[in-house]
Amino acid sequence: MKRIEPMLTLMYEAIRQHDLQSKFYHADETRWRVFAEKAGKVGRNWWLWLFAGEDSVAMMLFSIFATLARWKINPLSWLNWYFEACAANRGKAPAEPEAFLPWNPSEARRAELRISSPRSPNPNTS
Repeated sequence: MKRIEPMLTLMYEAIRQHDLQSKFYHADETRWRVFAEKAGKVGRNWWLWLFAGEDSVAMMLFSIFATLARWKINPLSWLNWYFEACAANRGKAPAEPEAFLPWNPSEARRAELRISSPRSPNPNTS
C-alpha cells in the first residue's frame, strides 16, 4: 500500500475537489478501530470522515472504490486501466489523472470499464 499510495493520492484529491462542486453534499464522522502502530498515536481509535456528493464519495483510499461503485464501474477493470497508465509513466501517477475520474471518460470507455473483469492476455500454450 505504501508504494501505490502516491499514485492514488492525486485521484483522491481530484474526487474530493469534485465533491466540493456538488449540489448535494453530506458529511459524516465515525470511529474506526485500526490495529496499526503509528508514532505519537495513543490508542486504537481513529476517526473516519466521509464526504458524499451527488456522484462521488471521498473517504481516503475507499473513496475511489465507492465512487466507482456509484458509476457502476468494475474496480478491477479501472485499477488495471489506471495502473497500466502509471506503469507507462515510469511508476508515477499519470500526468493528467483527471482523465481517469469516472465522469470524464467517454460513455464507450465507461462501458468497457463496466465489464466483469479486464481482458487477460492469452496464455502461452506452447
